[in-house]
Amino acid sequence: MGLLAKVAWRPGLGRRGVLTLKKFTREATPEQAKSMAKSAAPSTVRLAKRIAMSGLCSRREAEKRIRSFDVTVNGRVTADVATTVDVANDVVSVDGRVLTRTQKVKVWMAHKIKGELVTNSDPQGRATIFDRLRVMGLTQHMMPV
Repeated sequence: MGLLAKVAWRPGLGRRGVLTLKKFTREATPEQAKSMAKSAAPSTVRLAKRIAMSGLCSRREAEKRIRSFDVTVNGRVTADVATTVDVANDVVSVDGRVLTRTQKVKVWMAHKIKGELVTNSDPQGRATIFDRLRVMGLTQHMMPV
């Protein structure tokens, strides 16, 4: 199924014949899908989000570091949490460490086998889905959802 281009409301009959508004959608044309995909990836983001995207810390922790003058953008120290940065062009560093460009998030789906737990570790030593994924070499930066 493609991207949904438009969500609108149309009149329709509800329960007991009462006139209601019903939601309908239609699929996007290839041109609409391209333009929607371009607009979905913002080129500028807030500084705290950029730091969190690098995997260094959470967004809240990033805001604390910004307020404590630990963050520089293009060589200038900033303490303003509302600062926006260009993801592709601005150089952001935290405590002198330059943040690398982030990779796109990859979503993995694994089917749970009967008897496995969906948790990173089990104190009772029962089998977990991550035990199986470790054998396959796939557990780095993975979390259950």
